[in-house]
Amino acid sequence: MHRGLTLATMLLVAFSASSSTLLFQTVTNNRIFTPSIMGFENLFVLIQTLIIFLFGAKGIP
Repeated sequence: MHRGLTLATMLLVAFSASSSTLLFQTVTNNRIFTPSIMGFENLFVLIQTLIIFLFGAKGIP
């Protein structure tokens, strides 16, 4: 059960990442342009780090 859940999670993340990149490239009409080139990955990491810092690892009460 645990391996199946882990596999399903990995597949969902892979599908989401590929879909978002494809949609981003379609909207900008540029096949080379990706969110990571613009630095959006660093922004997402910063937001996640701030959420954990402000609310703690247990989540929002």
